[in-house]
Amino acid sequence: YNEEQFYLTTDTYQGLGLSQRVMNYLCFLNTKVLFKYIREEPILYPDAFTPIGAHVNYHPEKPQRMVDIFKHYQQGQRGVLERWNGGEGLRISNACKFQGASPDSAAGHGSPLVAALTAAGTAEWGGVRWMRFGPAGKLTTPWGDGTW
Repeated sequence: YNEEQFYLTTDTYQGLGLSQRVMNYLCFLNTKVLFKYIREEPILYPDAFTPIGAHVNYHPEKPQRMVDIFKHYQQGQRGVLERWNGGEGLRISNACKFQGASPDSAAGHGSPLVAALTAAGTAEWGGVRWMRFGPAGKLTTPWGDGTW
């Protein structure tokens, strides 16, 4: 049910045309984003980025993680977040790391989602026309070019 609101209008599909307000998930983050993604991005972590707020809702060790988040961002103690796993519990020495696939990577070339987006040509989302998901991750929007 909730996915339908995110489906884009393309030449072959008419989306709902909903307009949504979405906060910047990096500024108002939850701990899943912090522990699974931000920590793995050198351009964001540990010193280049400070969120406005963090909702500690994804992990069972909420009080302990809140203390460490406060220590990291408010008291400048680096290294305190590294002890936590991306999901539950503490990290172990061979913890898996996020291995994303960009559209121009070998994994991206075989992805059905990447194929569908690039084949769609132009797309509409929430009444905004048109966005184009190009090859090699090139994104064209009314606001300018970017990557996806």
